[in-house]
Amino acid sequence: MPRDVRILLLGDPSVGKTSLIMALVTEEFPDFVPPRAEEITIPAEVTPEHVPTHIVDYSAAEQNEEALHAEIVRSNVICVVYSVDKQESVENITSYWLPLIRSKSPKKPVILVGNKIDLEATESLPSLTEAVLPIMDEFLEVETCVECSAKTLMNISEVFYFAQKAVLHPSEPLYSAEEKQLKSACISALTRVFTVCDYDKNDALSDRELNDFQCRCFNAPLLPNALEEVKETVRRNLEGGVTEKGLTLIGFLYLHLVFIQRGRHETTWTVLRRFGYDLNLQLQSEYLEPSLTIPAGCMLELSGIGVQYLRDLFHQHDVDLDGCLSTREQQRMFELCPHLMWEAQNLLHSVNCSALGYPTLDGFLSYWVIQAMTNHRLLFHFLAYHGYVHGDTDTQLTAVKVKAVNPDDQSVLHCAVIGNDVHCKSLFMHQFVNPAYPASDSSHSEFACRSVTVGKTPKHMVLRDTKLDEVATSVPYHAAVVLVDTSSAQSIEDALDAQEQLGSTTPILFVAVPPQVTRVDAEAAPNHGLKIKHNFIPGNTQSEQIFQALARLAHNPTINTGKEASSSWLSWSGKAALLVGIPLAAAYVIYRYRASS
Repeated sequence: MPRDVRILLLGDPSVGKTSLIMALVTEEFPDFVPPRAEEITIPAEVTPEHVPTHIVDYSAAEQNEEALHAEIVRSNVICVVYSVDKQESVENITSYWLPLIRSKSPKKPVILVGNKIDLEATESLPSLTEAVLPIMDEFLEVETCVECSAKTLMNISEVFYFAQKAVLHPSEPLYSAEEKQLKSACISALTRVFTVCDYDKNDALSDRELNDFQCRCFNAPLLPNALEEVKETVRRNLEGGVTEKGLTLIGFLYLHLVFIQRGRHETTWTVLRRFGYDLNLQLQSEYLEPSLTIPAGCMLELSGIGVQYLRDLFHQHDVDLDGCLSTREQQRMFELCPHLMWEAQNLLHSVNCSALGYPTLDGFLSYWVIQAMTNHRLLFHFLAYHGYVHGDTDTQLTAVKVKAVNPDDQSVLHCAVIGNDVHCKSLFMHQFVNPAYPASDSSHSEFACRSVTVGKTPKHMVLRDTKLDEVATSVPYHAAVVLVDTSSAQSIEDALDAQEQLGSTTPILFVAVPPQVTRVDAEAAPNHGLKIKHNFIPGNTQSEQIFQALARLAHNPTINTGKEASSSWLSWSGKAALLVGIPLAAAYVIYRYRASS
């Protein structure tokens, strides 16, 4: 919506430009009319659209052509005034005024104002239709024509209302007068509105969906008889505009075409603005990305409202009700977006997916949990494209909440994964989200997230592949897991560094991982002093115990992790063999898979 409207009045001398302005302001015909009225500003609170309006007069007697040209460029809309009793003033509209306006400011909206309608008509004067229709056919920038009388105050306020309307609700971006059709940009915008409001995704707006749309845009439902009248109008004039399911897309577009052709541009603009569009039919930057400040030491989470909205969106698009989003369902979801907002290939390694690699509900929510924490712009854009709304508020800020790092009051637990073996970290994170899927060489992802239950409270836990020197500068962590190869002196040294750097600020869970060498030095680290209670075996379902322990530690940092009596590789591998009930050689097979990658 423009911040203000600037209306310029032009026309031949003595057609009544100044009288119109003075009659509007004083609500009476002036006894004395000066050569030119001073600029008038009408406050927002007294205008129909609540936008400040400036009214500017032009006088050839007091201003030169340079000033005229500058005012034409500066104005938002121009009223060309003529006198209904002076044929010459009508002729000058096309011979001088409209060509001048077109040359200085092409496509500037114009209102033709026929003043002095109070004078008795004579047979020699053309009617409004005869005088104006040919002009409107030739000059498409002419929005409308209004006849009025400054003397009797007839239609004075209407003149300025239509001028304001031409700025705030222009027809040019919506409608092609030559083709008498909606423009493609308008069709695209209204198609998005239709799709957003089609909750059940059956390509039709039911009575309930139409009423929800009506309430959202106009703050009032359609009465049952009015709703039937609307559908009957479409049914009579457009085959396929209404089906047994409801109003179709072509029917929805037809209604807006009728509104515009009848001069009710404001109806369509009210809808478009409610769904975030500016005068260029682009989504406004404020609509896509409302301003948000995240203080240091805090992180952004989805709010309960945001989670429920995304949950509903998932179910809307899961048309086959199989609990996951197929490739076609994902494509349908992103039809409203200018681009895909995730790489489906990488989802498998960062969130929970079905056996076919499709994101489950938990995987879908987990993805947006990650984005809220790391890239809330993407989350805000996604919600905006889908027409996010909560109550009377369209802003996406209600879908998130800024939280200080306090595990007791946190719906998301953020954990760093530290270790000097990138592949081992990838296996660990992959097992967290998709244990049934074999990891591949390309399975590395910076994040892994899924829901966990701590006590009886459901939360999401995000694992983040993190270098030790990044922990202090990254988003705050609730806990860290350090993966230790107890056969490697370097790995042990790195783990001890992590313990020294993080021990006072971030609780740590140490986890032993398979070695990187075939020959094991049993004396490599018998006295390293690390408290290792867990052993990670890729592919072993008992790894879930590690993730549950990490969640408990992140939720309650005071947990004492204890000290394992022996943490050498020989002790570790022996326990692993007992756990899975297979020979020790199984660990070597895992190592061979690791070493060959």
